[in-house]
Amino acid sequence: MACPLIGSMAGVIIAIALVVTFPLALESGILASVVQIFADRAHWGEVIIAKPSSMEALIGPAILGAVVGTVLWLIGRPDRP
Repeated sequence: MACPLIGSMAGVIIAIALVVTFPLALESGILASVVQIFADRAHWGEVIIAKPSSMEALIGPAILGAVVGTVLWLIGRPDRP
């Protein structure tokens, strides 16, 4: 059953992609109105909490990806009649 492993790898890859693209989108001004709505009177350092270089920030997406992979395997497993 490789689904939890594949799901955790997918979760980590997606988390890394979001960590790279989200600050770029914020700096470009595309999401400025959305940030102002959700971050009422907050400063830039208060909006972004996790450090992108921290490996501990990838534990959550890995666990979530493993759970999603397992659930998808349980839903569509081939050995069920």
